[in-house]
Amino acid sequence: PICCIRLPDHLLDEPLPQASPLALHDALGQCEQAERLMGPRTDDIADRVRRELVLHDDGYPTLEAVAERLAMSTRTLRRRLQGQGLGFMGLLQAARRRDALSLLARPALEVAQIAQLLGYADPANFTRAFRQWTGFTPSAWRATRQKG
Repeated sequence: PICCIRLPDHLLDEPLPQASPLALHDALGQCEQAERLMGPRTDDIADRVRRELVLHDDGYPTLEAVAERLAMSTRTLRRRLQGQGLGFMGLLQAARRRDALSLLARPALEVAQIAQLLGYADPANFTRAFRQWTGFTPSAWRATRQKG
């Protein structure tokens, strides 16, 4: 849905009757102060995507959902990630790895449950990916963590 107000062009050149230079000065000062309090702004698109890649009950957000949350097209998101030498799937795999390690630390969850939570259709695919990330199977990694 889009909302808009249409005005004749000539109205854009007319001064606002309620305009106040003092109010403008105060507003600009408040904006500058708020900007200083927020600290430096980061335009690191990879960090912004990482913050969006959070595991929910229905899995991870898609590329389309992340692009929408960041107010850009999927094409722009891909291009900006490529500009940093990254891809969405690589960031998604990193999020899965992070969450796999966290979930495996919970002994009540079986490896098959963790695989399903992380979006793997087959636990064998999760095991293969986990072995590539860590050099261990999920069960072996869990066993080494429980020992020490």
